[in-house]
Amino acid sequence: MIKKNWCLWALSTLLFVGCSDDDKIHPKVNVTEKHLTLDFNASTAFESEDKLNRKWYVGDSFVAESAQYIFKGEKAGNYVISSVRKTNHVADSLVYHVRVYGKFAEGVLLINSSSKDNSNGEIFFINQNDEISLVEDFKATSEGWVSANSAKKEVYLVAQKSPNYITVLDRETLNVKRLTTTSTAKNPSYLNFYNEQGVVANGSRKDRSFYFWNPTQNEITSAGLKDLTDVPAIQSASLQVGESLLLVSGNHVYQYKNNKATLFYSAKAYVSGILPDTKGGFYIATQKKDEENAQFIHYDAQFKKIETITLPDSYKLQRNGNIQAVKGNFYWQETSSGELMKYDTEKNQFISLDNGYTYGIQLTTVVKENPFTGEIFIAGFSDFITSKGIVVKLNANGELLKIYKDVGYAPVDFIFNDKSLL
Repeated sequence: MIKKNWCLWALSTLLFVGCSDDDKIHPKVNVTEKHLTLDFNASTAFESEDKLNRKWYVGDSFVAESAQYIFKGEKAGNYVISSVRKTNHVADSLVYHVRVYGKFAEGVLLINSSSKDNSNGEIFFINQNDEISLVEDFKATSEGWVSANSAKKEVYLVAQKSPNYITVLDRETLNVKRLTTTSTAKNPSYLNFYNEQGVVANGSRKDRSFYFWNPTQNEITSAGLKDLTDVPAIQSASLQVGESLLLVSGNHVYQYKNNKATLFYSAKAYVSGILPDTKGGFYIATQKKDEENAQFIHYDAQFKKIETITLPDSYKLQRNGNIQAVKGNFYWQETSSGELMKYDTEKNQFISLDNGYTYGIQLTTVVKENPFTGEIFIAGFSDFITSKGIVVKLNANGELLKIYKDVGYAPVDFIFNDKSLL
């Protein structure tokens, strides 16, 4: 690459200087080195202050001899653009380190379970200009996606149908990196992580248990937790806290550590989810039952109880409301009424986001906050016959910003991308 090219030039200069007679004038070496970033398909011009012709290289490849070179970022990656101009007394070198971001490095991914012909799933992308479009160059590897997750530079799509139970994508290009085709779980539903290991909640009626996913070997295997038989098929069924993994089964929460699960908490009603706070601690959400209201029980990072927050009587917090947390904000659906809710833990404030019907959504499938903007995204079906997708964007206070209609079929999840993750 250019390092090799630059080293050869530098070496030749040193050799030239070293072999010169003492009475000769050694050339002056000027090196200008800069770092910059470039969006996908954007262009930038490189030129020297003297406006004189020079040789330009991209990596080891010679690309032009001119006073200016225009570079276009047509592919994500790291590039080194350099130019060299030599005179009798001056060796002038320009070196630019350019990071080209992928097309999907910043924006919102909408994951759809199906397509118009009821075949493989699709992905739509909402860019920084609020424009939404189908990712046409992405070729889906499976149908029946039920959820998505992300970590570091990867996106994970979970499907309940073979052959590809988990599809791993590059976060900024959506190129397929790995496929998991081996699974003892028949209906993988939601994926979280415990250190480098995936934790899968199985969504079968006959098998509501946890499985582990090995990202290196690309296989889903039994977690061996035979006592946990009532795992809810929701994103918040598991959560890593420190070196422990918290797991939900029925009205119990188990603490898994050193390959052993021990009972940590029992409630009278179903546990609706385990949610992180902003300081390394967590909340256990419990469903309303009879005369006992729904609750958020708060623990610190050392598993010491901080407080119990009792929800108003009108909130049932059913576990199939798929409660999720982002930066201290909780989101869920009151499935008995369809009302969408936000709870701000910092302000201890409940905010109604209205019913999905308000926005033309007949069946709400997901509500999430974009952690980089604070905006709230809701997706669902516009009708039950065609399952056409509809997406609603609200501000942090729940006020309507935009509605995207006819965005594919059967939307199930969002992934939020930002350059800071790359």
